[in-house]
Amino acid sequence: MTDLDKQLQQMALMNWRQFASIMGADAIKRAKICLLRQQGNKYDYICKVLDLSKNQVQYACTSCEKEV
Repeated sequence: MTDLDKQLQQMALMNWRQFASIMGADAIKRAKICLLRQQGNKYDYICKVLDLSKNQVQYACTSCEKEV
């Protein structure tokens, strides 16, 4: 992890609104999906919690699996 990565992490902790604005709603949504999936939740649960379609969740999960 670089110093810049640490600064970005600190921004997320200290000013979530700014961080979320910079990252964008889609990136935040994908991150939430990845977190829920990594916790062992099924697609149907994630769809319900985040009010998304199954296709949206499945598509986002393909990027999660590549990053792990």
